[in-house]
Amino acid sequence: MKTAVFPILLFLILGAAIIFSGCTDKAGPSLPQSPATTTPVPHVTHPDTSNNDISVSDANTRFAFDLYKKLSGDPAHSGTNLVFSPYSISSAMGVMYEGAQGQTADEILLVSHLPENDTMRRQEFSKIYEDMNHQDANITVLCANALWVEKSYPLLPEYTQTIQQYYSTNVTNLDFAGHPDDARITINQWVESNTNNKIHEIISPGDLDAQTAMVFTNSVYFMGAWESPFDKTQTFDTNFTIAPNTTVPVMMMAKADLTANFNYTETGDFQMIEIPYKYSNETALSMFVLLPVNNNLTAAEDTLSAPTFLNMEENLSREEKHLFLPRFRIDTREDISGTLQTMGMPTVFTSGADFSKITPNSGIYVKEVTHDAEIEVNEEGT
Repeated sequence: MKTAVFPILLFLILGAAIIFSGCTDKAGPSLPQSPATTTPVPHVTHPDTSNNDISVSDANTRFAFDLYKKLSGDPAHSGTNLVFSPYSISSAMGVMYEGAQGQTADEILLVSHLPENDTMRRQEFSKIYEDMNHQDANITVLCANALWVEKSYPLLPEYTQTIQQYYSTNVTNLDFAGHPDDARITINQWVESNTNNKIHEIISPGDLDAQTAMVFTNSVYFMGAWESPFDKTQTFDTNFTIAPNTTVPVMMMAKADLTANFNYTETGDFQMIEIPYKYSNETALSMFVLLPVNNNLTAAEDTLSAPTFLNMEENLSREEKHLFLPRFRIDTREDISGTLQTMGMPTVFTSGADFSKITPNSGIYVKEVTHDAEIEVNEEGT
């Protein structure tokens, strides 16, 4: 298992939350009065059946680059750093898909690229979750899922069993209707605990109200020591180029001796280097760093895709290279609901959403998808 990292595209300490809204009256509720949007939704054709042949891992890679294209192209991110977790969002969409039907399910599958075959998708998510949770002296990877449900809201037993068995999702009842702020504090404390107190308030004041039916949360915590740490005495002040003719001051870590051998490759657009973490048993993790040719990240992004990245990974070879890597910390928090809609999931956020495999109640839709991520890289590791 390898963790891919790019300049301004870095995935590590992460959290995601999906807030579902809908009437909580068991007696047959009407549709919510104020859905996220009432814009007519065009029909989305069902994804190609080739989705049955793709693995969850490959689907996550495809989704990662699709989402990166959208986020990096957003004017709101111009000139800023960006960190996000494709896996956190993909696993959330897997749990969402398990409860969806019709066009709602089609759109989730279209955007996530997840396999349509239930057995394949569920077993692979279960295996990934099992593989990700690992802890030893050098590497800690902890992943946790939770579904928080309004105490008066009914869930279908089949749905509860599926997300517990294959997505390791704990289901907990909370009083969103009567005490939304207490519920918010409980969820935030869970996220803080599962990210080693790195992520705070993934649910903001006012996000939860009497219409909140449930909240799904995913957290991932990673801490890894480099296989070969950087020598702190070699770290120096310098300028780092972030765009043609634009630099910022950084503390630059260095590996420039005869023992500096790395897996490396290059194309006309990128140089790629693999920096491994220490590992034991069967757990092997790496950071991949891509450096754009001619310092032009915007131009290089036009060619960046899942096939491009995977092809570069296949062509890595051991070479002696002098590596200079900035010491840095980046964090990003945002509501990605609008981004997911433009990628092909508009129905999910409207009163026309069909989540009838989750609950017998009608009118449930996704109000908000929030993502929070943080990464810190230094001489010892990540």
